[in-house]
Amino acid sequence: MAITIDDQIQAYKERLKGSMSDVEALLGLANAYLYLRRNEEAGAVIRKARALEPDAERTALALAAWHINMGQGAEALALLQSLPESVAALQLMAQLHSESRRMGQALAAMQKAAALSPDSAEMHYELGNLYDDNDDAENALAEYEKTVELDPDHAPAWNAIGMLRADDDDLDEAIAAFRKTLNIDPTYSNAHVNLGLAYLDHGDYPVADAEDEFNRAIEFDAENEDALIGLGSILYEDRKYGRALKYFEQAARSAPESSEAHYQLGNTYWALDNKREAASAWRRAGTLDPTYADPHFWLAQALDARGDTLEACVHLRIYLDLDAEGEWADEAQQQLDKLSAEWPM
Repeated sequence: MAITIDDQIQAYKERLKGSMSDVEALLGLANAYLYLRRNEEAGAVIRKARALEPDAERTALALAAWHINMGQGAEALALLQSLPESVAALQLMAQLHSESRRMGQALAAMQKAAALSPDSAEMHYELGNLYDDNDDAENALAEYEKTVELDPDHAPAWNAIGMLRADDDDLDEAIAAFRKTLNIDPTYSNAHVNLGLAYLDHGDYPVADAEDEFNRAIEFDAENEDALIGLGSILYEDRKYGRALKYFEQAARSAPESSEAHYQLGNTYWALDNKREAASAWRRAGTLDPTYADPHFWLAQALDARGDTLEACVHLRIYLDLDAEGEWADEAQQQLDKLSAEWPM
């Protein structure tokens, strides 16, 4: 029978009964409380452990982790910087710097962690993620390749390699990497999505192959937004708008903060001649991602169609400001010039 988190908590309490001096048990209990988001209880236990071992790295790291969970990043960072450099401390420092978008400092900390543990596949994987977050694809790829050299069955690294290959339009290599990922872990939902997208972009694979991958992704993660959007997009391209709508609605429910789900929802409502719902979905998409130009162009079409000329002009101008070289830029400028005769923008 599997051991539950409650079982673990009870076991740690049994070890501590009568004597709260077992630091290992205290830290184990604290980790269980943190997992359950029982942060105040975790803090009390960690402070007890810290009092028993005031100079130990393990209690300092536990206290830093608690500060992070409490949203006290500055306190955690100050504590970590007071410690001798170690892999665990540097990892936490990199996490804190990354969350605050101090990417140079995050990279420096993780580079030191990887140097201290050169044979750790996980260290190289985390360093690759930081390079990737910093838009350094070359170094990210090198770290992911080092990861799979050290651990050939590291599925997330193979998936990351596939994504970088796809970004570089090396779709055959991307497909090979995604297949390798799924050979290692057939339940890896996002790898199924990535493989499906690579099939679609490649052009030499049947659309049904991509559809199969999106469906497999949903088998393992029923709320996978990208898989739902992928299935909806295939149906949309096939002009099966009613069925596409169901997938986009499900994607928007699963990921209510997804601008892409709402954008695709708007496109489908528009194809079904439901201009009011289309406008609402496009407006939501533009609000969720203020840098996303396309919803503004199509919202302008819906507004113009119902006679809201001034607001249509506003959204045409927003579209052009965001993407002056966009797919509909010429059309948007012509439309704006025409409508501005009545409402100069």
